[in-house]
Amino acid sequence: MSENGTNEPKFLVDPYLEWVKSEGIPVHEDFGFDLLTLDVRPWARMGALGCYAHALGRGDFVNMYVCEIPPGKETAPQKHMFEEVVYVLAGSGSTVVETPAGPISFEWHTGSLFALPLNARYRHYNASGQVPARFVSTTDLPLIMNVFRNDRFIWDNDDVFPERFGDAQHYKGDGTFLPHVPLFAGIHVYKSDEQLAKALDEAGALLHRGRLLHSYPHSWRSKAPLIFRTTPQWFISMEINGLREVALKAIEATRFVPPQGKTRLASMIEQRPD
Repeated sequence: MSENGTNEPKFLVDPYLEWVKSEGIPVHEDFGFDLLTLDVRPWARMGALGCYAHALGRGDFVNMYVCEIPPGKETAPQKHMFEEVVYVLAGSGSTVVETPAGPISFEWHTGSLFALPLNARYRHYNASGQVPARFVSTTDLPLIMNVFRNDRFIWDNDDVFPERFGDAQHYKGDGTFLPHVPLFAGIHVYKSDEQLAKALDEAGALLHRGRLLHSYPHSWRSKAPLIFRTTPQWFISMEINGLREVALKAIEATRFVPPQGKTRLASMIEQRPD
């Protein structure tokens, strides 16, 4: 239907751009963006803050949006018939995806890149109660919307694509290298020593090889052996801006159940430098 309320056909109208107007969030257009500083506003559909970032010359088959999840919050559940790739700009959190075999979850942080299974219900969570998490997504929604022009087909479609979820083992973190890992695909990390030493030797990078008798680290809770891996970390000084005093006052004003936790936390805050 045309803007004047008649059934006259519209010409030269982009269904996607018409739909974007109804989202109620800022739409930025330029040849490039500082995605960390783009203005974001409350976004009802996502249950977070957001904006669209339309790069000039992008064509009419892909788009980009920025979403910011406030501290301690999560997005509204999402499910759609278009492809989406997410890059985390700042913050950390997790995503829960509903699969035919049940819900699975994975964690992400600044610099993480992941794709969402087609038409799977999912939800993003901000792991921090202090700082927002911001990510940018690239999707092919313009292509899908311009072809099908049916909101129900895109957001209320019951079709399931099991092949898009991959092997359940990929989400278990059982220590087996995934199929795309060169040289070690399908090998468990506990059994990769020989292959690793061989690869280093063939590359001329093996400096020395020997055996040491040592006590292997185990989880104090489950008693299971541990695998160490490097992860980004950050620390906040308790000395700057009077953070220690603020934290101790907050602890004093909080009711702890059981009360022993109050003493333990206060002692830690009093002594730790960060």
